[in-house]
Amino acid sequence: MIDEATARSLAEAREYIKRILKNENENIMKNQVCPEGRNLQPLPDPKPVRAHAAVDGGNQSLQLDDFTFFAARAWAYIHELREKPQRTGYAGIVVPPHHADYRITIYRETLEAAALIGSGVVNGRNLAEMAELVLFDGNIRNSIRWWSPGAVRPQGEEEIDLGKGLDHAYNVLWDLYNTGTSVDSISFLQCNGRSDCVEEFIAKAVERPIVPRLVLEMVARDLDGKYFSDTKWITALEVVEKLYLYKEALESSWRNGGYPIFLSKSSTTTQLCKEKHSDIFYLRRIHGRSLEPGYIFWSDSLQCGAYEITRLVRKKAKPLVGEPVCSPSQMPSRGYRFFPEVLGLRHFYVNRLGSIEFYVRLSGTGPFMNANLAFDMARVDFSDLDDARAMLEEALARLASVPMTHGYPLSLVLTHNHARILPEEVIALARGAGLELQMDPRMKLYSHSRW
Repeated sequence: MIDEATARSLAEAREYIKRILKNENENIMKNQVCPEGRNLQPLPDPKPVRAHAAVDGGNQSLQLDDFTFFAARAWAYIHELREKPQRTGYAGIVVPPHHADYRITIYRETLEAAALIGSGVVNGRNLAEMAELVLFDGNIRNSIRWWSPGAVRPQGEEEIDLGKGLDHAYNVLWDLYNTGTSVDSISFLQCNGRSDCVEEFIAKAVERPIVPRLVLEMVARDLDGKYFSDTKWITALEVVEKLYLYKEALESSWRNGGYPIFLSKSSTTTQLCKEKHSDIFYLRRIHGRSLEPGYIFWSDSLQCGAYEITRLVRKKAKPLVGEPVCSPSQMPSRGYRFFPEVLGLRHFYVNRLGSIEFYVRLSGTGPFMNANLAFDMARVDFSDLDDARAMLEEALARLASVPMTHGYPLSLVLTHNHARILPEEVIALARGAGLELQMDPRMKLYSHSRW
């Protein structure tokens, strides 16, 4: 029961909220806020897809006194074919303990990409290769942008530089390889040089994520004192593993003419409306009464190269007559730090990866979602933005044909439910790892969810 004073204050708050929302909505409609967001185009006629794939991941962590224990899981499957879903997971502690939440996110995203390209299930082809449409839950920007303010420049520390971190990683792996140290995580290596060790370690590993497995094994063999005086090489390898697997997943989809689409219901981006609230906040109010499905493509939808996608550089001005409408953006100052040369990552992310950003509502009662269609700049030649829109409509025609629930792809709902890790699961795993004595009422649970 609510007491009288609480009920009275609640009624006052309700009236205040109603007035704020009414004023906000009137301001949006009266002042024509977000003009490009008002052009809701109808979805193209559906084109049935033979098969589409979906992937999602989840994680939970326990913050204990001495370290962070975590569990991460990814689940991917192909909707129309009777093939076995690809499920992969990992549980352990974050070593060394720096930037635990950020690194756990990298592990989860690594597992998501690995689930898509893991075991070949039909004639050696992976899920991404078999699907005409590959659906990712989340934003492409967050998936390829490994850096964050806390990770790039930790308080009181140097900023993380992938180039320097990889130089150190070359030395560590080369030393482990040459000294004959019995470390199972590198037993498959056949190195011809320092850089070969890193490339083989990342590309040929069977278990994912491979980096935390190596680090825990080194700790167990008392090698941390020798190699852990500077641990930025560990972060560098973790980042490279994630970027490499996303590269492989996207290339697998493109190889078979597929359309990789990233969908985010909780996006906070402001690139369309350029107002104080998220774009979705305004789109819900502008189009809330129409109850019509549709999509929004605007003048800045086309993003050429990872530096434009992640907004490290401003989008280039309109190209001159005769220039390609989409070409790699100029590398920003110190851009080498973000996408290294190893395993062809810089060429892929800077010269090949393009994105068409758009908003879509797949049913009249469904949510507006921020979305990105990833495409290979080496395979397309847009003469103008209409060409980009035409490619987007081909992808949308296929997206409109997949089964939906409340305006959201059913396949992504299923992957989310299977990948989710419940608090009691991570607690049971921690106990199974022998951490029962370290667990007390002060421990903190952290979870990941995009919902």
